[in-house]
Amino acid sequence: MGFSAGEDVVYYWDGDSYATYSNSDTAKYIAPGQGFFISSENASGSSVVLATSMQTHATTDDFIQGDAMDPDRAELFISLHQNDLQRQTKLFFLENMTDDLDSTYDGAVFGMQDNPIYSRLVSNDVGIDLSTQALLFSEINDKVIPLGINAEAGEEAIISISHNTTNPSTYVYLEDALEGTFTNLKETDFVITPDSNLEGVGRFFIHTTASTMSNEDATTNLLNVFKLDRNNFITVEGLSTESNQTNLKLYNILGKEILSTTLLNNTNTQTISTEGLSTGIYVIKLESGNNLLTKKLIIK
Repeated sequence: MGFSAGEDVVYYWDGDSYATYSNSDTAKYIAPGQGFFISSENASGSSVVLATSMQTHATTDDFIQGDAMDPDRAELFISLHQNDLQRQTKLFFLENMTDDLDSTYDGAVFGMQDNPIYSRLVSNDVGIDLSTQALLFSEINDKVIPLGINAEAGEEAIISISHNTTNPSTYVYLEDALEGTFTNLKETDFVITPDSNLEGVGRFFIHTTASTMSNEDATTNLLNVFKLDRNNFITVEGLSTESNQTNLKLYNILGKEILSTTLLNNTNTQTISTEGLSTGIYVIKLESGNNLLTKKLIIK
């Protein structure tokens, strides 16, 4: 099963749900008879080899049991609990990683189950919801990571740290950009009972920082736009955090304006049809108050 270009990960049953395993994780062992799924962009033309040399005898560190921790890395798992369902998204801070897609280290959510919490790429986000993301260890105190939350209206939702090996001097804050608040997740959980269904990214962000943060700190640039190859529409996220209307303009590679429209902030995520547009490279501009976002899009 494939999810995104450059991705090679394994999905395994951890006793509660399908979790993601990639090169970001420490070594794990598969018990005899224990099943798993593989996601790869080369699924049709490649094979998986489980050689005899890979077999070993072990009593710990299989997919179900806990891991022995490596002191030269940092792991941060953020969980969402609502309606007796708890899921988590995993953040790893390792050497030689980037803010873009790191093949075999970043992994999309498992498409065959509900995934109410996930992260997005810090840079060049193209709308792929990630259950595991690797980032550069040396930049751990200077990261802002988009967090996606899908939660039902009227039901209490709790966002918390379910696993953490970051340095005690590293603060972990959850930013609620709509309310303008920062919650220190190392000290307390973030609890919300949403008035309407929560969906997508643009409202919540995870900050890892060496400094304390308060509600007076400037908020993140919240607007995001992307187009997946399989979709015939452009997706705009983060609209509900904007106090003003958002003006959208689309230009072709020659600078000619192809589309102009206004988006209201009554829905966080909205789509713009690309039906009838020629294949090629376009530039999209979003402007809402002082927020300005310009991004290149490829329409196929």
